[in-house]
Amino acid sequence: MIDQNNIVIVGGTDTQLTSIEYGKSTVSNDGGLTWSTPNQFAPHDIVGVDFYNNQIGYCVGGINSVWFFNPNAVGSLWQTSDGGYNWTLVDSSYSDLLSDIQVVNDSLAFAVGFDGTILKNAIHYTSLGLNPNDIIQNISIFPNPFNSNLTIQLPYSQPKAIEINVFDITGRVITQEALNSTNQKIVLNSETWSDGVYFIQMKLSNSIIVKKAIKQK
Repeated sequence: MIDQNNIVIVGGTDTQLTSIEYGKSTVSNDGGLTWSTPNQFAPHDIVGVDFYNNQIGYCVGGINSVWFFNPNAVGSLWQTSDGGYNWTLVDSSYSDLLSDIQVVNDSLAFAVGFDGTILKNAIHYTSLGLNPNDIIQNISIFPNPFNSNLTIQLPYSQPKAIEINVFDITGRVITQEALNSTNQKIVLNSETWSDGVYFIQMKLSNSIIVKKAIKQK
């Protein structure tokens, strides 16, 4: 469950005695009243799923080594960026069934292996299929015009630093900050700024965006 309205269920076969094994998912966006057509996406069972927002999540599964000391044991890790409708395989580098996953935030997750192994996975936004340029283009600022504070709204919390430079109309630098934000909102205190036009420059990796804001009482 992502929230009370958005629910993702994963599952599949678990006999390991037939080649007709698969993992699949189904999604509800109305609290479980209706469900999407099951999406068969994995060639083996899927047994654990977790999300850290309503679009991006991970599920795990694979083939365990117990059945006749199965030489084809494999653990698989899958990611989605559309709320569980479609999944992409990620290399887990683990040679046995992964039985559960817990996503802590957008930079950390833990997966449990069939033999009791616990995997710690650093999940940065680049491995989630998120382009830094897409992130920077979806940043918004408000209110505009503003008075005492100006808020920067990020589409996702960021594991990497965002550099923020504020210029006045003459090009003079008013403030500079480099922030590792674990929240999706950054608040700039502008009480000492004079009324007028300001340009908010934001840098993430090699991407830059500039937004204009007006301070007025």
